[in-house]
Amino acid sequence: MGLVSEADGSARFGLGATVVTAAVRGPRLSKGSALDALSGVSGAFTLDVHFRGPATMRQNETGRWKTFLADVLRPLILAERYPRSCLTLSLHCSHDDGAMLAAAVNAAAAALVDAGVELRGIPVACQAGVDRDRKSLLLDPQRSTDPTSAEATFVFVAPEMHPVAVHQSGPIDPASLPELESMAQQACVSIANLARHAVGVETSA
Repeated sequence: MGLVSEADGSARFGLGATVVTAAVRGPRLSKGSALDALSGVSGAFTLDVHFRGPATMRQNETGRWKTFLADVLRPLILAERYPRSCLTLSLHCSHDDGAMLAAAVNAAAAALVDAGVELRGIPVACQAGVDRDRKSLLLDPQRSTDPTSAEATFVFVAPEMHPVAVHQSGPIDPASLPELESMAQQACVSIANLARHAVGVETSA
């Protein structure tokens, strides 16, 4: 945490060989917010997400991930504390060996905490998948050592650890999803406990 000097909050998170760095700028008053305040207009809080993956990542895939990250994070930010403000979240994956989206969620959460952004809960993510032979379920599979036929990124919210989102890539037997989710949830409990001890996270109701 605190890696990017010009950011209000930043963090780096690694899962295996995959590394994602997140930087938060804001929340800051949006352009025109002063005029809105004088005119009595109640401006909304906005979250602007930027994601830069490896050069091999397709642009439409980057767009889907940005939308997914924004949809996960926006409801967890206490937007009513930041009227007429904008928060910018920039993420960069410097190396991808699998579970990049899970690493991005965890890096974003740590950067938001580092920036002092008030949250309803802390998002925690982990990936689980099915091996190429479709015989074994894998937790946090790495592309170089654990090739998969399909995988899913599960996002939970600490401290209650209730599921809030899942991003699936490839066909997964619906009967396998509950076990994959359970595997990911147990791993996320461990990640959340480590984070809580490291930074003493408190969440707001």
